[in-house]
Amino acid sequence: MTTVFHDSSSDGIIELTASVVELLASFRQIRWREVERGGLLFANPDYVDRVVIDAASPPHPDDRATRNSLSLNHDRCIAEIRRANQDGRWFVGYWHTHPEKCPRISLSDRVSLDDNLRAGGHQLSALLAVLVGTDQGADGFSAYVIRDDSCQKLREQLEAEQRTGEPF
Repeated sequence: MTTVFHDSSSDGIIELTASVVELLASFRQIRWREVERGGLLFANPDYVDRVVIDAASPPHPDDRATRNSLSLNHDRCIAEIRRANQDGRWFVGYWHTHPEKCPRISLSDRVSLDDNLRAGGHQLSALLAVLVGTDQGADGFSAYVIRDDSCQKLREQLEAEQRTGEPF
């Protein structure tokens, strides 16, 4: 099943395909000793009416992680972005797990994302952050857009809205 979020500031739709949701969910921190895991998110530029994230990189052995923190290996991130660009996909942000039922962005997450956005090396005006919590339902995913020193939580579009086509 896909997961769809609404960005009210731009009236945009961000969709995670079923394969991406499955990959991210497979790394949930269910057991007490599990560390945070994460990777990069890539969008398919063929969609004009929404951002469709149809690829995500899995965790890498060179990432540094604890139960409550994660630092992605810079070299692997650069290599994955280059590979994705060659495949026609755009880098749009990051995903990682949190050891909480309904994941919330932390201050260290925000600082890191702000730093990455300001560092450049890309032409992004915003970054997407998808957090994966321990809840195996819809509450187990949250998404945020980081732009201009602001952080906005995206609202998940309800399944009923997807079926009926009603606006959200």
